Amino acid sequence: MLFSKSFYKATRRGNVVKVVREVYLRDDICCGFVSCKKCDPNENTKVLKGNEPILVLDTNVILHQIDMLVNPASLRNIVVLQTVLEEVKNQSRLTYKRLREEIISKPERNAYVFMNNLSRDTHVEREGSETPNDLNDRAIRVAAEWFMDHLKGSKVILLTNDKDNLNKAVAMGLNAQTVHKYVKQLGNPVLTDLLRNSTENSKKGEAIFPEHLSVQELENKIHKQELYEGRLRMNASNYLEATVKCTVNGQETEILIQGSENLNRGVEGDFVAVELLPKSEWRLPSVLLMPLSEQQIGAENETVPDISNTAKNKEGIPTGRIAGIVKRTWKPQCGSLVTPLTDDTNLFTFIPSDRRFPRILIKTKQGKELLGKRIIVAFDKWERHSMFPFGHFVKSLGDIGNKDTESAAILYSHNILYHGFSNEVLKCLPVMPWTITKEDMIG
Repeated sequence: MLFSKSFYKATRRGNVVKVVREVYLRDDICCGFVSCKKCDPNENTKVLKGNEPILVLDTNVILHQIDMLVNPASLRNIVVLQTVLEEVKNQSRLTYKRLREEIISKPERNAYVFMNNLSRDTHVEREGSETPNDLNDRAIRVAAEWFMDHLKGSKVILLTNDKDNLNKAVAMGLNAQTVHKYVKQLGNPVLTDLLRNSTENSKKGEAIFPEHLSVQELENKIHKQELYEGRLRMNASNYLEATVKCTVNGQETEILIQGSENLNRGVEGDFVAVELLPKSEWRLPSVLLMPLSEQQIGAENETVPDISNTAKNKEGIPTGRIAGIVKRTWKPQCGSLVTPLTDDTNLFTFIPSDRRFPRILIKTKQGKELLGKRIIVAFDKWERHSMFPFGHFVKSLGDIGNKDTESAAILYSHNILYHGFSNEVLKCLPVMPWTITKEDMIG
């Protein structure tokens, strides 16, 4: 079946062109189920087993829970839809690469890529004013519904953390649930620790930080030059002080940010929108060195000293406050845990080795085993009611002080791959024992 669609788009030169795309919808695309008698029996791409639930993953599950998904003990019998694969590729190249290399290409994970956009049974078209996100969510629900109808007798589960998508899926009669609920039912504490924290059921207390402006408000104020955009660079000696290089009145200006309230949950490397304070509030960089010993690490409601007045001076440099986050650039951090000082024995404080990054609160049932280990923790969220961000445990590198462990931590911190070579690469090596021959020395 041939299907075509057309649309208009503007070129860089301002011209408007019509684009016509043709899609060939097929009715012979295999479902990937090993025991399916409806699909071509000679199809050699079947990997889904019938003795385990077939899991259809939503885009947000892959984007936000990739650390859990790539764990060797994680979910199997996975269906990755073409819609999901393309959306992940557009939003995060790194996550897409990990999905391809660590899940789809591993035979033991039983992961199958289903080309739902090319199948006559699951292809969907945009309806009216439907947004691209809503279109993708509907395509995922339609594909999940098709799998349930096609594989009657097999348990097909749609995993999604999108509330709206979940509610619509349940209304359609689909077996849908959140990934947190499904993983916790498995009873594996390692996988539970790897789950990225959701914003649901967060304890709301008194607000500590000002609320961030919305993306639209930030764009409008930056356009009017009421706010200035730049990259946040933390002081390596003082975690309560940072600078942002912005263009102010046509000139490159370094704006000083002092104090936890003015930093407003900004993290090293984030692109932020800064509000310039009046000249009467300009200050000089602080010379105060903030210690970060284990004795000073407290619970979530710990009060961090404010150093905003440590370098106040009439002749100060441009000083400002963060009004909102334009783009987060969070990446996992190496560091260690300290003994919890709260009643919640599963809540631990993680101290990054890089002092430019804030402490991170994580919940883990493996806390006692991880004390004294060099571990990797990823950021999840930082709400205005919490002094520190929340994160989740990713993996352990080994004992603190061990030469190999510390070497791996240094390499990881600088984004240098340190894992072993793949089997494909090792196959290129000569069979041992091997020595250099005279022919080798000639060339």
